[in-house]
Amino acid sequence: SKGVILSNKKLTNAELNDLVESQRQTLGLVQQRLSRMSDQLALITEDTERFKNAVARDITFLADRIKVGRVG
Repeated sequence: SKGVILSNKKLTNAELNDLVESQRQTLGLVQQRLSRMSDQLALITEDTERFKNAVARDITFLADRIKVGRVG
């Protein structure tokens, strides 16, 4: 952060250009981070779904073994 711009301060064109460029760079970084987070969320969602399916298979397997009296 380069400081707070007071609303009653008049900025030169060069200062405004610097401010806009700084904000553009910051926005670019935010967009990159959001993109990475979106990708990570998609991977976590896939992993969670695989985990749920694996647990469901294990529970079904154990339940079937218990029904026939053969656990293990």
